[in-house]
Amino acid sequence: GSAPTANCNTCLYRFYYNFKTDPPSVVLRNDSISTQHFMASYSNSRGDIQFFSNGLRIFDKDSRIIENGSGLNPAYPPVQNFYSFPVYQAGFFLKNPGDSSIVYLFHLDYDQYPPNSTIFIGQYLRMTTIDARANGGKGKVIEKNKVLINNILSRAAAVRHANGRDWWIMASESYEDWHHCLLLTPEGITRPVLPQHIGSKPVLTVPDQALRWTGVGKFSPQGRYYLDLTPEWGFSLYDFDRCTGLLSNERRVNYTQIPTRDVRGGSGIEFSPDERFLYLTS
Repeated sequence: GSAPTANCNTCLYRFYYNFKTDPPSVVLRNDSISTQHFMASYSNSRGDIQFFSNGLRIFDKDSRIIENGSGLNPAYPPVQNFYSFPVYQAGFFLKNPGDSSIVYLFHLDYDQYPPNSTIFIGQYLRMTTIDARANGGKGKVIEKNKVLINNILSRAAAVRHANGRDWWIMASESYEDWHHCLLLTPEGITRPVLPQHIGSKPVLTVPDQALRWTGVGKFSPQGRYYLDLTPEWGFSLYDFDRCTGLLSNERRVNYTQIPTRDVRGGSGIEFSPDERFLYLTS
């Protein structure tokens, strides 16, 4: 259906965090664009916003849609009428490791599973490519919605390769212990590492209410650890090899083993800077 009307002078999600100040400060945007759930942003080498996206469109720093920047995440067409793409933090930008004029948006599209149900799952990890120098630096999308992985997926995460130049991009499956790892090099996405089958995540053979909440992948700051979390079920913490893109040494926590249900439902996760502690919301 169409999106409801709203007074965007009072709605939320129209701001940036400015990390050039200590402590970080909030910068309000003077526009009526909702970046509610999705919100991905890309800054230039000076730390100034260059592009941002609400999962349906890509905008420049002046909140204008860049050329060919509409129509992201087309799997479920009614979503295109929404203010923003209704999956939390399901996309991020990375520049090409060898050419700063090429910027990629990696984004998790979703669809109904089973078809015509009310349960939504992450299904397509996509890549949209931007020529950042086009239109006088305003940018232009030159390839859109390219499917990298098609499965029942959790939100993807990225971490630097051990060579300090390239990027590993990991997307875990929501149902089973399969993990898909891609490598971004100056040539773009190279041949992916074969999906790795590792772990002890509970396997559900029928759609579950928990799949309304897309799972989350998260790397620790230095890339030593990778966390695969499904909000209703629990999480697995792995060691990650930044040379090979492989996981090992699973530590599993199932929420059914915890006396209270209060921990269930949260999908916010973060590591401490020294990688010693892991924080989860409930």
